[in-house]
Amino acid sequence: MLLPRSPIVPRLRMSQIVFLAFAMVIVTSAAAFAADNAADGVMKEYSAARAAGLARLDVPFVQRLEALKRKHVQGADLGGATAIDQAVKSLTSGAAGADVPIDKALPADAAAILRERAADSQRGLMKLNQIYAGKMQATKAAALKSGDLAGANAASTRLVELSEELKVLTPGRPADPSAQAKDETTVEAYIDGNTELHVSKQGLFWKVVGGESKPGRNDDKNFPCYVDSRKWQPEWKNKSTDRGPDTSEVYPLSTAFPNLTAEKVSVSEERFGRNEPKHTGITYASQGGDFVVTIPDPEAGAYWYKIKIKAVKR
Repeated sequence: MLLPRSPIVPRLRMSQIVFLAFAMVIVTSAAAFAADNAADGVMKEYSAARAAGLARLDVPFVQRLEALKRKHVQGADLGGATAIDQAVKSLTSGAAGADVPIDKALPADAAAILRERAADSQRGLMKLNQIYAGKMQATKAAALKSGDLAGANAASTRLVELSEELKVLTPGRPADPSAQAKDETTVEAYIDGNTELHVSKQGLFWKVVGGESKPGRNDDKNFPCYVDSRKWQPEWKNKSTDRGPDTSEVYPLSTAFPNLTAEKVSVSEERFGRNEPKHTGITYASQGGDFVVTIPDPEAGAYWYKIKIKAVKR
């Protein structure tokens, strides 16, 4: 159900709404989670603040799109109204912060709203990451002061994650991920069962050999993958099923192929969740002209895997 338009909203600039959407949840979530170490607790808090902030941010954009849809219906532009309705459904599907493609059928006024939403989401996430990078830095300092080296190391790892995403969110970054060869690439995906990540001259792609779930598609979910924190929603050859065997399309990326190595950074039940260090590791090898990272994942249930692919130092 859409929230009624508040008389306060028109008086606020969108930049103020962005800040309020994220600030309101930061205060209330600080004591909401317990974790095995302080760094995991901060990341749990961050994840909740991120989801709630993006959900709040979408409310005025949904209201504006609904008003536009009515306008296009009144103008007998049923095709435009239908395209706007699809955009509204994407925003209200529960996947807060998800990318909403600008369909060719979408009217120009609705497309402008979606572009504005993308820019405001980026600004809000930048602010949130800056706040939590500061919190994580304080967590690391407190752990060092108390002699908790394991806690300090955990905070350092999480700090790198926040810093990497902040770099991606910063305006002015190269739009084309294949424009420059990368010495390091981090891939995140929701995996359930034996899965292969292939690296070729053209870029990255997934391969499911058996009947396992495709990355992100376990239990009727449709999570995107992430490449250096950029969302990647893989397209599959067989679109009729969430399970393999199947191969995804290529995500264009220039790497140091074929001189590569790979490491498992973390495995967790939720993205940004607590790392499961005892989880089965990954393997990698050259296979059929590709660099192939095999994720066996024999444990029950699906997990978020974070894998770093790196150039071999000579």
